[in-house]
Amino acid sequence: MPTRPYSAAIIGGLWPSTSPDAWSDVGDDLAKKADSLDAGASDIRRLADGLPAENSGKTIDAMYEMCHRQAVAVIKQATIYHSMAKGVSEIARLIYSARSRLDEIDERANEEIEQIRQQAQAQARLGSSVAVYAAAKQAIAAVISQSRA
Repeated sequence: MPTRPYSAAIIGGLWPSTSPDAWSDVGDDLAKKADSLDAGASDIRRLADGLPAENSGKTIDAMYEMCHRQAVAVIKQATIYHSMAKGVSEIARLIYSARSRLDEIDERANEEIEQIRQQAQAQARLGSSVAVYAAAKQAIAAVISQSRA
């Protein structure tokens, strides 16, 4: 979470505490697992295709068919892992995006508050500081409220 002077008041409780890096790492791991399963399915099919060339008979035909069914099952698992990787990576992207947007809002609000404070200090030198600081306090509260919304 940003550590600007008014960050806690502006975005406190809104900052996603979940680590997008952790989600991104999980997404990468799931994608690697999916790629590994795809490679495994390819190996199964390649080995199965070599069976009839080297052997013959009903047992070999059955083994060939069984290997191709297993390759299809592995491909289905790979598809599931690809889908999970995509979903988890999207979660990471959304958390990164939310953090970035909240940081922009916080930065803009802190800059606006700093301008209000500087104007109040300049005006207080010229006259009644109590009224000036009360108005500044209200303006700062309005900036915080608007930014949280």
